[in-house]
Formats: sequence, C-alpha cells, structure tokens
Amino acid sequence: HFSRFYTDEDRANGKPMRALSISASEGRYEERGIRVRKDGSCFRAHVIIDAIRDPDGSIVGYAKVTRDVSDAWAQEQALRASEQRCRLRLLGLHRAGELGQQHLTRLDAAIGDADHGANLQRGMTAVVAQLDAQPPATVRERVVVEGVIA
Repeated sequence: HFSRFYTDEDRANGKPMRALSISASEGRYEERGIRVRKDGSCFRAHVIIDAIRDPDGSIVGYAKVTRDVSDAWAQEQALRASEQRCRLRLLGLHRAGELGQQHLTRLDAAIGDADHGANLQRGMTAVVAQLDAQPPATVRERVVVEGVIA
C-alpha cells in the first residue's frame, strides 16, 4: 500500500487516506513534505496523486508521482540563509552609517566648541597681555568699554 511511504506520524494522522480523498474529490492532490524510502530513510518529496477515472467517471485507480526534491530544498534553504546574512549585513552597515553620522555630528560640534574655546582663550590672552602692558586704570576702562568685563 502506498501509505508505507509516509512517516509513522502522518499514517497515524490519516494523511495518506486524506490525500486519496482529496484526489478523488478534486481530481488531483499535490504536496511537498517528508516521505520514507524503502530503506527507512526520510527525504523531501514533491508528491502528485491524480485520480484515474473510467468513461463513466468512476475512479479506477490513482496515478502517483513522487519526486525527491531534497537537493533543491537544501539549495533553497542555503539561498534563504544567504539572503538573511546579506540582510543582516546591510542592516549592520545601515546602523553603522547612522552611528557614524552621529559621531560626525558630535565631532563637528566638538570642533566648533574647540574653535569657540580657542577664540575665547585668544581673547582672554589678549586681555591679560593688555593688563600686563598698561596701567591698571586704562586697561580696565578699555575692557569695560569693549564689553569683556561687565
């Protein structure tokens, strides 16, 4: 009986008889799943079961074609895994780009702050130099007028 090509679990769940029932009612049953070889090993299969009818429309038998698609299935799984790795790499590059942009923005701000700080330091150095070079009253008046000391 053709049910010997099904796994024990599928036989216990009535899958072989359901396949025949669907084939009888719809004319064809098609499925991809696990099947069992004569030696007991399992394989990925593409199964088609066609109902064969006589001229009166009565079922006289079934034509069953089982193709071993294990290699194609393995290649498909490898392709999916490769696609997933590519997606993760692209996502990682995208995130790295976002982080890089954040760091560049912070670096630009730090450089701007450093430039501002350097300008302040140069200004304060100039004020100190003026304080050292001129009498205190003159420098103090100049600083107040320029708005450095309020």
